[in-house]
Amino acid sequence: QEGRRAQELDPYSLIIIRDLGTTFYFARRYEEALKQYRNALALDPDFAPARSFLGLAYSQLGDHQRAIAEGLAAVRLSGHAPGRLAALGRSYAAAGQIQEAESILGQLEQLSKTAYVSAFDTAAIYVTLGNEKRALGLLEAAFKAHDPELIRLKRDPFLDPLRSDPRFQDLMRRMKFPH
Repeated sequence: QEGRRAQELDPYSLIIIRDLGTTFYFARRYEEALKQYRNALALDPDFAPARSFLGLAYSQLGDHQRAIAEGLAAVRLSGHAPGRLAALGRSYAAAGQIQEAESILGQLEQLSKTAYVSAFDTAAIYVTLGNEKRALGLLEAAFKAHDPELIRLKRDPFLDPLRSDPRFQDLMRRMKFPH
């Protein structure tokens, strides 16, 4: 309700439109999320944050071709921002394009030498590749580093394969997320 009200008050705010889409995304209401991201892109086709989340929503819906296309656009438009690269890596992994996902992991590792790269974002790629042990290790590192992306820990659909793991549940407890 608050997101819809904010959008009514400022219907041209790309961030508000994207954030409402992201609320739908984390609620797993992907079609509604897609609509919001498309609304943002109708106002500004070069708005990389909407393209990136549009790609993630397409991945969740199994439309891997569109997911990767949006991810590539977001990476290009953002100047290869680490978060946008990581989202593209998730889309490649979800599409079964392992070599491409691993290439993104290599790029993120290189970037981490000169820029901040979220361990959370990297973990999401690893879990999508099926390497839960590596993903959990990175989530633990993210916790120790106070990674701001951990705010998504409870709702990120890419982490669903980890939810029953006792180590993940312990991390959720330490993050003090309500059940």
